[in-house]
Amino acid sequence: MIIPTKDFLMSIIFFDIDGTLTTTKSGATFKQNAEDIKLLKGVEAGVEYFHQRGFALVGISNQGGCTAINEEMRKPFKTTEEVVEEFRNTLKLVPELECIYFCPDFKGYYCYKVGKNDSEVIKYDNPQETELVPYANYD
Repeated sequence: MIIPTKDFLMSIIFFDIDGTLTTTKSGATFKQNAEDIKLLKGVEAGVEYFHQRGFALVGISNQGGCTAINEEMRKPFKTTEEVVEEFRNTLKLVPELECIYFCPDFKGYYCYKVGKNDSEVIKYDNPQETELVPYANYD
């Protein structure tokens, strides 16, 4: 972890996770489970380049599958817990990342932070409530 001092101006780089740092092992469009993750070509070298130059590296991701309803199964495509597990695995693959933030809905009502420590999951709320929407009707 980088500790800023009064003489040090910290720069942060935010990386989108899906499609920028990672893809699926299975070849599916979306991760099928928490282990269906592989790094894209060049990610290790690119991340290491910025890490060695003192940048703080943070992952970000929209995870609308937690809100979008799978009409066939009548429930969301993913649970928040499944996404947390995916990002714990991503943090193991990209240890230079400080943490990963993700939004599980389409409106930005909630945001989670997943840290390197298995117990570090923080939920940030907006006072508004989100609604579950059919997969075909989100925008």
